[in-house]
Amino acid sequence: MSETTQKSKLIYAELKCGSTYKYVWLGNDNFAKLFESWDYESNEGKFEGMLDFDHTISYFFDREDLKRSEDLIGESVEEMEGGEVVDFEMEDIDWNIFEHKNYVIDIFPVTPDTAWLEYEKTDDISVLSGEEIGRFGYRVYDQEQNLVYEDLCNMGDKGACLENAKNEIRVLIEEAGNES
Repeated sequence: MSETTQKSKLIYAELKCGSTYKYVWLGNDNFAKLFESWDYESNEGKFEGMLDFDHTISYFFDREDLKRSEDLIGESVEEMEGGEVVDFEMEDIDWNIFEHKNYVIDIFPVTPDTAWLEYEKTDDISVLSGEEIGRFGYRVYDQEQNLVYEDLCNMGDKGACLENAKNEIRVLIEEAGNES
């Protein structure tokens, strides 16, 4: 029986001394797997943004360190008087990293072209040539973290990116099979 996926959480903690800190509670989702494979220095490829994110976080809890969110109250990870957590809010970390058939898909927002914005206003597809930058793009990485495909064109949502990336992975696998 497979283990239920536990989303990693961003925690905004208020301490007894009045200070606030950001923590992360690592689950067993794709973000946690990515974080665990990160070398704490890379900020490119599938790790783009990870270094900047890490610099905003005071502490990372593993799933084993913190079993229930309620256990956070009274926890003291800051070495200061009044460093105990007295209140907190949590939200899911939505990193938009997916694994599919031994490839990694990274979905990210992009600034759309003016033609794409016109299309969104009018729903008139004739204003598009097929090469416009939409709202989202994606990159596909192989197991060695090499970029093998990137697409920014004509995708208005994350779902379109994910489906297109899966199709591209299917083509990459078929092409690799034809080469052998």
